[in-house]
Amino acid sequence: MRIRQGSWTTLKIELAKTNEPTRDKFSFVEDCVTLKMLHEPPTPTLTKPDTATVGRSYTVTCSVKHTCSSHQPTLTWSRSTDVDVKSYREIHSGNWEVQSILTFTPEEKDDHEDITCTATFNGMKTSTAKFTLYVKRTQNFNHIIIPTAVGIGITVIFGVVCIFMLKKYKGRIAELQSRDGSMWNRLSRMSRRVRSGGPGRSHSDQR
Repeated sequence: MRIRQGSWTTLKIELAKTNEPTRDKFSFVEDCVTLKMLHEPPTPTLTKPDTATVGRSYTVTCSVKHTCSSHQPTLTWSRSTDVDVKSYREIHSGNWEVQSILTFTPEEKDDHEDITCTATFNGMKTSTAKFTLYVKRTQNFNHIIIPTAVGIGITVIFGVVCIFMLKKYKGRIAELQSRDGSMWNRLSRMSRRVRSGGPGRSHSDQR
């Protein structure tokens, strides 16, 4: 076996001869195999929604490809207390993918937090991918509902007071009118009596 180093490596393989007479002998000296060497492990890929909402479930998927089924890479998260589900699958011949799904419920304190997924390969080689979590607060209409309710309440109370005062005022007017009417009636009767000579005068006095 002969290996020439470089970004691309040409590998020539020759099957060693054996003394066993029954085994077939093959030579690959003229047939070259070209290999692309990766100097660094592949970087994980993150799939996620753009924003998270307080109190609602949020899911992030981290996946990384590899070519060694016997030594699969391990995926870990910076948030170790949340639900983490892993899966492995073969993409096509000689290529596999490991996937980790992180599910959690964001809080307000999680806003602008960095979440990191780390892939650890055989030989302790690692690669990471991270993103900044943006948490959106749930829609709250209290700043509209409370002032509106207070305004309606004040309006109702003011209306009730106005109606009460109006009824009381009308009652007072009616009472005054009634008093004025009875007084006018008394004055009218007195005036008629004066004009007629007053009560108790006899016919002899009039003569």
